[in-house]
Amino acid sequence: RLLVFAGIIDYSGHVSALIDDEHLVILPRDMSRAAVTPDDLVVVDLDGNLISGDVPPPAEVAMHTGVYRARKDVRAVCHGHPRTSTSFTTTDQPLIPVRHFAYRYPDGVPVHPDVTHIYTREQGDAVAATLGDGDVCLLRGHGTVVVGDSVQQVFMRCIDLEENARTLLDSN
Repeated sequence: RLLVFAGIIDYSGHVSALIDDEHLVILPRDMSRAAVTPDDLVVVDLDGNLISGDVPPPAEVAMHTGVYRARKDVRAVCHGHPRTSTSFTTTDQPLIPVRHFAYRYPDGVPVHPDVTHIYTREQGDAVAATLGDGDVCLLRGHGTVVVGDSVQQVFMRCIDLEENARTLLDSN
C-alpha cells in the first residue's frame, strides 16, 4: 500500500518476495494494490507456476522469476510505474545520480530495450541481464525494476530512485 501511496506502483505494478529458495509470494493479478491484504497474495515457483492462491499471479511474473533465478542475493523485487523515473525510459537523457543516495548507480541506470510486457521466461531472463549486478533498471517506455534483500529495502530504493529522478528533472 505504501508503494501505491508513494506513486511507485499502480493497479498493475507488483511486488514479490522469496519465501524460500524455490518459491515467492507476489501480488495477484487484477486486484487493487491499495486494498490487497496478506490473504490475497499468491505463491508461485521460480518457473511462475501457481502453487497457492485463489487468483492468478500478475502477467509479468516472469520478470520476478528471471531476477530470482539470476541473482541469489535478491530476496525482493518491485516492478513499478513511477511517473518521473519512467519518463527517463522514453528519452536518451540518462537517469544519472544527483542525490547522495544515488551512489549505487554512478554511471546511470541501465534501460532494458524491450518495450513489450515481460511475459516469457526468455524476456524475464533478459531483464535480469539488463539489471546485472545492480539494484535498479528501467524498462523502455514502461517502468522500473528495483531489487533488494528485503521488501523494506526495495521500498526505500524505489523512493530514492523516484526522488533522484525528480531532482534530475527539476535541475534541467
